[in-house]
Amino acid sequence: MDNSKLRLSRESKKLNVIKDEVNEFTEDLHYLLIWLYRRAKKFDECIKIFGLNPIYKNKCRFNHGIALCYHSQAYEFIKSSKEEALHLFKKSKKYLLKAYDLYERYQNEDDADFNQLVKKQQVAILNTIIDANLRFFEIRDKVDPFLLQESRDIFLLLKEILQNKLPHIEYSSLETINHTESELAYYEALNDFTEGNFVNSIIRLNHTTENLKIVLKSKYLVDKRFMSIESKINNLRYKNLKKLELL
Repeated sequence: MDNSKLRLSRESKKLNVIKDEVNEFTEDLHYLLIWLYRRAKKFDECIKIFGLNPIYKNKCRFNHGIALCYHSQAYEFIKSSKEEALHLFKKSKKYLLKAYDLYERYQNEDDADFNQLVKKQQVAILNTIIDANLRFFEIRDKVDPFLLQESRDIFLLLKEILQNKLPHIEYSSLETINHTESELAYYEALNDFTEGNFVNSIIRLNHTTENLKIVLKSKYLVDKRFMSIESKINNLRYKNLKKLELL
């Protein structure tokens, strides 16, 4: 990496060796380090890398990387410090929105494969934004109607991108997104329940059946957080039936 910073320059018939502190290889290394530090839960190092070069603040992949850093860090605080978790989820969402917009400008008319990769990144970003909103509900133990509608609108955009730009991807193979859809429907049903719309609440819960099959059969979504959605849905369905005096 150090040698990659060296380049040659000819001035006044003399050949000089010049060392650049930042070049394309350095940027690639820094990008990889942001993701590796996040995986290792070394969040301070991740943030430090992001601040090494001002140009990173306007790079889509760096904004995406630092957003996931804050998102992962927020999960570490959900049980110990809810306010800190909320603060970090808000920071994550800010960078996710910026990354999405930057990716939107990052298109190549002559490279369909490249554009599909960009769309995949945008789908991942939209899914994470929804997850941040759902964590607000979880931490506050209360559904915010505005964020709920925002999440549904974002999810519709996510599915539109998949259907129109990435039709070769089978939706049932996207286990994390199927979980997001089931959890979003749960909070929509919870909001209906709170407002006394018990029949609508049950209908929403029934729509999660196929999503839950995919989530529960997953070999990758092993975290308790993913598996708990089934019991939440079943408990809410039971409460609705009790309110309707069907039990």
